[in-house]
Amino acid sequence: MEEIKKNLLALWKGLSPQRRVSLIGSFLLSLAVLSAVVYFASKPRLTLLYGGLAPAEAGKVTEYLDSKKITYDITDGGRAVMVPAQEVYAARMGLAAEGIPTLSDSGVGFELFDKPTFGESDFMQRANYYRALQGELARTIKQLDEVSNARVLIVVPEDKLFGQDHQEAKASVFVQLQPGRTLTSNQIQAIRFLVANGVEGLQPEHVAVIDSTGRAIGDSDDSSDTGAATAGQVTDKQRQARADLEHYLEEKAQSMLDQVLGPGQAVVRVASEIDYTQLQETSETYDPKNSAISSETSTTESSTTQSQTSSSAAGVTANSSAPSDQGKGIDEKKEDTTNSYDVSKTVDNKVVGAGAIKRLTVALMLNERKPAAGAPAGTKATPRTPAEVASLENIVKAAVGFTTSDTRQDMISTQEIPFADMFDDTPVVPKSTMTQQLNSYLPYVTQGSLVLLAIGILLYFRSVASSSSTSAGGDPDTFEALLNTYQSHANGANGNGHAPAFRANGNGTNGAHAHGATVLTPTELSRLIRENPDNASQALKQWLRRN
Repeated sequence: MEEIKKNLLALWKGLSPQRRVSLIGSFLLSLAVLSAVVYFASKPRLTLLYGGLAPAEAGKVTEYLDSKKITYDITDGGRAVMVPAQEVYAARMGLAAEGIPTLSDSGVGFELFDKPTFGESDFMQRANYYRALQGELARTIKQLDEVSNARVLIVVPEDKLFGQDHQEAKASVFVQLQPGRTLTSNQIQAIRFLVANGVEGLQPEHVAVIDSTGRAIGDSDDSSDTGAATAGQVTDKQRQARADLEHYLEEKAQSMLDQVLGPGQAVVRVASEIDYTQLQETSETYDPKNSAISSETSTTESSTTQSQTSSSAAGVTANSSAPSDQGKGIDEKKEDTTNSYDVSKTVDNKVVGAGAIKRLTVALMLNERKPAAGAPAGTKATPRTPAEVASLENIVKAAVGFTTSDTRQDMISTQEIPFADMFDDTPVVPKSTMTQQLNSYLPYVTQGSLVLLAIGILLYFRSVASSSSTSAGGDPDTFEALLNTYQSHANGANGNGHAPAFRANGNGTNGAHAHGATVLTPTELSRLIRENPDNASQALKQWLRRN
């Protein structure tokens, strides 16, 4: 170890100041490059932990990560948190155990009652209950794919002493939709029923649904639909019913064609004309051949009449004496019968409801038949025969209820054309982005850079060591050769074509070989020493050792 230390110290002392500075600079540069490569190689690959967080929830997440000493990075303006890939699942489970994060800005739920609430008034407990109920309803509505965020506001009136002062409960639902998404009428109605069934005494018609643009969605009631229908216009419900009918018929025909031809080989579209006129008919039919007594009236009258006769003469005797002869009685009886006859009558009441199909128009497109497997390239598709096309048309007709009766004249149009090759049989390799490619090659690039850097450092130090050793213990005649070269260039060749040589004798004096050698002046020698200080010092040391 001491020997190595001495050799290194001797090597260092043998270096010139310029070479020492370059060596130190090269060492520091290599150390900086090595540190940068190691830093980027050891930096963990970050993956999304949670995105779309509210600022308050993002703060809770980062506080938890700090407590667990997990490296993280905040992106997307503070709404997304990135953590190392190997820590994602553990961090999510730990945050879920802590109840972090809550669902965006929907508010708190029934976890509000996890803490004891002793000493709170009835009013505060009631307010916290509805506050928690609003949060739970908002979280449930937010589970819809079309909704990105939701808030629910519930207004429940206080109980009154008198029944006539009672007011109905009401609620408002604010929904923020995903970009490019809308809520259907069925979904809006489902939201109303969800809120109404979650609040006591709340009716669905008292729930208002508002989107982020400030528009009340699904606000068309039955009265407006009735008014539109009376004016001869098509209401929203009627449009939706027609669209549902067309979609239902298309699904029936498409499912059968997919089973016969395969998925993506046929397309069916149905257009319908619906009669929304509602009729009520009443008809009466009389049959004169069939009559019957509808009523019979019978009247009977009986009467008795008596007649009087007298033979006495007029006078006092006649007036005072009793009648001697009585008249005879006459009995009379009268019967009257009246019959009423009605003809047979049939009354029919017929109500024709709205929504009858007036006409169906069906469009059927068939893809050209592909060449058989193994066919040579460039083989054209074989078109279907008219019989095959007709059989496929019959399938569609039977599926949609096609008819050409007196009341309906349906129409179908069939065409066979090549479809766009959206479903190519060749497997498509997903293209990776530039960042993914760099991340995949980064470990290999880092390792290769480290190896090349190590080889470069070794070669550099080897060249420095070899040059230093050559300067310290190299050819002793280096400076002498330099002098000889200088003299040969300065004096030129003599008459015999040989350059004069200059060489130091063993006693340190300079001598020249025969044949006209010239003497090096002190000025020229000083200049050589200034230009080559290392070689001059080494030459002087060798000359001294020789003596």
